[in-house]
Amino acid sequence: MKQEKQTLEEIRKQERKMGNRIVFLIRKKLRTEIASSFKGGAKSLNDLRFKKKLGRVRLFGITLTMQKHGFVHNYGVDDKRTAHLRERTKPRNHVYTVKEHGYILKKTPFLDRAVDKSGAFEYFVEAVGKSRMAQMTVVLGNRKIKG
Repeated sequence: MKQEKQTLEEIRKQERKMGNRIVFLIRKKLRTEIASSFKGGAKSLNDLRFKKKLGRVRLFGITLTMQKHGFVHNYGVDDKRTAHLRERTKPRNHVYTVKEHGYILKKTPFLDRAVDKSGAFEYFVEAVGKSRMAQMTVVLGNRKIKG
């Protein structure tokens, strides 16, 4: 029983390392995608936070947190802007009304491109395959299974 607990801790460490590696791959490629997709590198989008979702033993997923406008650029907008007043103070005070008008922002799928180009998904599939097969041998106790 005690030995099984140690192996579960080792499995959790492997899963955490795997998550760290995936985060590294995606973060690295995402920063280059942001730099190439937006003028000036969009410094405000470089404030990326990744969080690994770990269960007691297994890695369940990875979440990305960034400012709202990053997701707006990724998925695009097709909306209407409401009518409103604007005020200009230079060269003199002037107030004017802006009519309701359409607002279309093309999507720039830099998140999808970054994940695809990073190779993180391929690494994840390969690493999970190796890790989970090793776990199966631990659970089954190295018994031969006819199949």
